[in-house]
Amino acid sequence: MIADSYATFSVLKVILYLLRHLLNFKRIYRFWPKRTIVIYGESGAGKTQFIRSLTGDDRVVESRTQDIRRYTWIMPDYHRVELIDTPGQMSLKEIRQRLNREFTKKKIFGVINIVTNGYLINTDTQLSEVFTADNPSQVKPGFLQDNKERELKQIDEWMSNIHAENKVKWFMTVVNKADIWYSEIDNVMDYYRSGAYHDKVQGLNYCCRRVVAFAYCSIISPFGNRPMLLTMSEHKKREMTEELIRELTELNFGKA
Repeated sequence: MIADSYATFSVLKVILYLLRHLLNFKRIYRFWPKRTIVIYGESGAGKTQFIRSLTGDDRVVESRTQDIRRYTWIMPDYHRVELIDTPGQMSLKEIRQRLNREFTKKKIFGVINIVTNGYLINTDTQLSEVFTADNPSQVKPGFLQDNKERELKQIDEWMSNIHAENKVKWFMTVVNKADIWYSEIDNVMDYYRSGAYHDKVQGLNYCCRRVVAFAYCSIISPFGNRPMLLTMSEHKKREMTEELIRELTELNFGKA
């Protein structure tokens, strides 16, 4: 009788031990549903930096992306997300088109488009095209406008994969490099939320549940490594990151 009671007690201890570990969120996150997010944006917009700043993963390599890269992100509440980093060079359009099949199979849950309010320098850009001759820190207004017009042209490609049949749930525009233009944040976000850019993407409202735009800063750094006044603090940068994570949690998994 005593032996039977001891055996029963031992079994109960094992069951309780297993339950305690199974109920530990850190251990069961891999069993939660995964959401897949595609990240688009021109080369130099900071897509890879965006992923690294969002996830805090030092394994995310900050270099000119030449192929599709996939990263698994375990969010602060242990939800699991796959982030797909795409090459931004126009010459690599065929590589980006590999994702068409995943869109067709309804595997893509959301899309993020990284833009910069025109503050974009890639390896093909000559600094003489960017800054005025009399002030090496002053960006030419025409340079910014040209880049914003290119954003509008390139978004046609991103949008071609998003339609009702593919069931992409949401589309987010992340206006990166806010540390450079933060003093003009109201005007900048008006452009992306209600101006020419908004007019371009508003058609997505017919096939996505949400179409949103957020200001963001992946890294505080002077544009083109030129000395300039930066008006954003690290505290504000962290606030932006936390706000964006909350929004992504709601978009992908509903309110906590």
